[in-house]
Order: sequence, then structure tokens, then C-alpha cells
Amino acid sequence: MESGSTRDRRRLAAIVSLDVAGYSRLMGADEGGTLAALKSHRRELIDPKIAEHSGRIVKTTGDGLLLEFPSVVDAVRCAVDVQRGMAERNQGIDSDRRLEFRIGINVGDIIIDGDDIFGDGVNVAARLEALAEPGGICVSRAVRDQVLDKLSFTFEDLGAQQVKNIARPVDVYRVELRNVAAQARGPGRKPWRRLAQRPRLRWSAAAVLAVGIAAFGLWGLPRFLHPAPALSPPAGSFAVMPFTAATANAADGQLADVLTADLTAMLQRGMQWAPMVSPSLALTYKGKPVDARMVGRELNIRYLVEGEVRVAGDDVVVRSRLTDTSKATEVWSADIGLAQARLVRERSDLVARLAVQVKTALLDAEHRRVLAQPLAYASAADLELRAEAVQSGNPDSLAALTEARSLYDRALRLDPNSHALKISDVPAYLEQTETHLFAGLRKAGIKEN
Repeated sequence: MESGSTRDRRRLAAIVSLDVAGYSRLMGADEGGTLAALKSHRRELIDPKIAEHSGRIVKTTGDGLLLEFPSVVDAVRCAVDVQRGMAERNQGIDSDRRLEFRIGINVGDIIIDGDDIFGDGVNVAARLEALAEPGGICVSRAVRDQVLDKLSFTFEDLGAQQVKNIARPVDVYRVELRNVAAQARGPGRKPWRRLAQRPRLRWSAAAVLAVGIAAFGLWGLPRFLHPAPALSPPAGSFAVMPFTAATANAADGQLADVLTADLTAMLQRGMQWAPMVSPSLALTYKGKPVDARMVGRELNIRYLVEGEVRVAGDDVVVRSRLTDTSKATEVWSADIGLAQARLVRERSDLVARLAVQVKTALLDAEHRRVLAQPLAYASAADLELRAEAVQSGNPDSLAALTEARSLYDRALRLDPNSHALKISDVPAYLEQTETHLFAGLRKAGIKEN
């Protein structure tokens, strides 16, 4: 039997991980000012809120805090109060000088070691914090489920996320800080009470209100059904991030750099339709942990191409992946191996194979994206991608050809100088496709109409 004294001390707790977004950049720009502002925010807002909600500061990490709360409701309330307070304190401050926090909250079993805490519950909270936007809060399903009926906040489901060093996917929810239950305003009801006491005015107002609602409905219904999305990155935009080496071996690191440069150059030539981040800008992320959402926002791109080079016996294996920055989810991955003895003479073939796989994966991901989005707010490039997806999905269908033609026409009306197809090329391209299709239909004994 294991004695009680040798067992881990454990308890269930709500864990909050908090850090400053872009702290290194802020310190590089103004070290003294950033440090003074952080101390001020902690002294005047953060530390008092932690105490108010019965929380405990487990430890500080320079730009962040690890907190423990006995109540998950108090943990969420504290996080929301901090983010709202920071939003108020940041008013009037230039965006490049603001201190904004990311917060992750989890509830789980923790291991106690003196004043410190450990365990998967702590690790998940840290991963949730990394997924949060600056000024935002991400929580686990366990947190969402426990506070759903106790607090007025709503939650956006971000889906199951595979995060670093956690074996199972984590169900992630974002706290919607703007969607708080509206509170009744007493004075606002008085005019309507007076109106209700006067029949003629009541019926006149009702008629005007009915007409107004009908007119607004006709105008606003399409927008309600298909709300305009926020400004988003260009279609197909991506960056080739610096490949990493699985070991600290200098030769492996050099090979990773060479493969990154080769793949970047090949994709630059072969994917001119897709905006690509300049190699020099992508190189600034070398050696840094990559937060896909953050990099996507900073570079205004949809996808990251990442890779790792490792030596396995006599082979060199390149493990590559494509990540959707909007969701921080992996949409494709693959391993390509090559014997070390053949690497020098066949490196270009390896890179070519990798480039084809990346191009296919990115195009497939874009086809899925544009087919899922409403047409009302599609860009010209999105419409072209959708037309291509429709036609490639059913190349022998007259209905698919007709839909593709309509989409191309719509794209050209939006942007006659679209990068993917020139206006003079489209009619000839479609006419050639129609001729091929109709010839096949006639051969099969099917009438064109």
C-alpha cells in the first residue's frame, strides 16, 4: 500500500492563465514605459479584482500570471472584470502602445507543491490563453458547462483544438464580452406608458411602427440571414514559416533552412495566384513559438506552411503541415522521406513533391472555404475559386458549367482586372469547355437541352 505521505496532494480548482499580448514588441519599443504601465494595471485593477473574487496568485512570469480560484464562477467573473477594465483603461492610448491581455480558463484536478500547482489542468489553461485574442478570454468545455446557467455571458464554440503537449483535443469556447444580458432602463419606459393611455396616438404609432418594421424587414432580412463578415485576409494568402530541426544538430538546422528557401522559391513560382508573405518577413519568426492565430492577424494571411526536418536512421524525413490561421487548426499534414545518401542529387525532387502537396492542400482548403460561405459577400477571387470548385467537382455536368459561368461573370463584374482570369480569357475558356462538354453529350446520345 502506498502511504498517504507519499501521495500527490491534489484538489479541484479553476485555473486562470493570463499574459500580455505582444509583450516582447512592447518592451522593445519602450521598456520603461511598458513595465511602468504593467505595474500600474496590476496595482490598480488586476490584483484588486483577484482579491475581490477570492483568487490567489500562484506565480508571475514577467508578462503573465497564473491564478487559482476555488470557484469557477468567480474565476470567469474576475477575468471578465479584468478585460472590461483594461478596455476602459486603454481608451485614448495608441493601439501600438496598449497593453492587452489574453486569458485562458480551465477547471480540473491540480497537484499541489508548496505554493505552486501543476498538472494537465494547468497546462490546458495555458494553451487556452494562447488561443485567445488580445483582450479576449477562452475557456474549456468544463468551464462553459459550469457557468452557463449562472452568468449572463454567452460563449462562441471554437470547436475541438489540438494543442501542444496535450494528448486529447480540447473543446474551446470564447467568451462573448459584448453580449451581456440587457438591463431594463426605467426612464425609457415612461413615454410608452403615456402613449398607451391615449388611444388615437396609440393606433397611429402602431401603424407607423408596423410600416417601419416591414420596410426594415425587406431591407435587412438578407443581411440578417447573411451578415457581412469582418475584413478578412486575401483568398489563398499564406506564409512559409522557417522549418525547424528535430535535433540541435547544426547540420540538421542548416538543412531545414535550405529546404525552407527551396520550397518558398518553388511555391512563389508555382502559386502566383495566391498572395505569399515575403521570405524575409517570414524569417523574423525563426526560433519563436508560433501562435497561428496571432501570426495570421499580424501578417493578414489565411494559412501557414510549417515543417520539421528529422533524421531517422539512414533517412531524412520532412514532416510538413498546413494550418488555418482563423481557427488555428491543421488542415493537412504529410511526411516525405529520402535516403541521406540520395539527398544531394535528389533534393530538388523532394522539394517539388512537397510543393505539389502544399499547393493541392491549400487549394482544397480554399475550395471548402468558399463553398461554405454566403455568396452575398464573396470577393472576386472567392467567386473564381468557387467557380473552379464547382466545375472541378463535376466536370461533365452542364448544370455545374452553367453555375461556374455565372460565378465567373459575377467575379468579372466585381473586378474586371482580376488576377486569376483576364476578362478576355473567360469567354474563350468557357466556350472551349462548353464545346467539349456538348461533344461528349452528343456522343452519348443526349440532347444539349
